[in-house]
Amino acid sequence: MLIGSAVFPIAFCMMWSKCNKYGAIAGAFIGQWTGITVWLCYAKIGYKTINLTTTGYNYPMLAGELPKRPLLACAASSAQQNH
Repeated sequence: MLIGSAVFPIAFCMMWSKCNKYGAIAGAFIGQWTGITVWLCYAKIGYKTINLTTTGYNYPMLAGELPKRPLLACAASSAQQNH
């Protein structure tokens, strides 16, 4: 849960010449905060409590992983800086 948000920004830095450091850093942090928030909210709403068991279920983990793909934050910041 803690390193998934940096995958796409790092890939952008390696494969996209217009990606800059501000976009990559912002994308990683925004993805991390969003992922943790969704993960814990899904565990609370779906199972009525937040504990080690409910946060380890598959659906809360999946819900927390999906928004950690901050493609737009990284791309928007990088595109804005290059114009």
